[in-house]
Amino acid sequence: DFNNLLTVMIGEIDQIEEAVERKSTSGLELTRLNRATEGALDLTRRLLSFSRKEPLQLASTNLKSIVERSIDLLKRSIGDGFELVNKSDDVSARVDTPELQAAIINLAVNARDAMPDGGPIEIRAYAKVLDAPLQLPWGRIADGAFAVIEVRDHGVGIDPLVLPKVVEPYFTTKGLGKGTGLGLSMALRLSEKLGGGLVIESEPGRGTAVSLFIPLDPGTATNLP
Repeated sequence: DFNNLLTVMIGEIDQIEEAVERKSTSGLELTRLNRATEGALDLTRRLLSFSRKEPLQLASTNLKSIVERSIDLLKRSIGDGFELVNKSDDVSARVDTPELQAAIINLAVNARDAMPDGGPIEIRAYAKVLDAPLQLPWGRIADGAFAVIEVRDHGVGIDPLVLPKVVEPYFTTKGLGKGTGLGLSMALRLSEKLGGGLVIESEPGRGTAVSLFIPLDPGTATNLP
């Protein structure tokens, strides 16, 4: 993916050089160069974030506010034909806000890509109690009280045979140049670092819900479901 981005950048730079020789410039070429550069920077950031070992900077935070800020950022880039729906409750957990926000944005972009005809992307934060541990193909979530951030789409869904692989680093079902295969891996790693885990529910043709389970701040919510 990084090589493809660099190829685009080099091609556009060549075009700009020709324009400069003619004492003219092309706004469209500059725009394409900018987008390719931004894509390269974003990919590099995600690679570094995935591989780095620095401790998280944790603070008790209202997750509803993180969802709201993430949606504000997504509105600028998610594209036409998509509706971002916030269904969050007031729940708090100890999180690294930039890392969690990046995870939400990655999951929302995955949801967008799963709906070629557009549609609603539902993002919500809520509290949930697990009375028993959850055993998943990629790990285990202990029982207890959790804050959950769920990103739900109504798209193509995931083949059950493929589902256990989707959290593997660099595994992607998207076409060449359209995905890094890091979004779900990063979300899983973050949720585990925070003491929780990741749940993925999907049905081909009916959509996917990805949920980050994060230990709930004590006393944050009452009458937990």
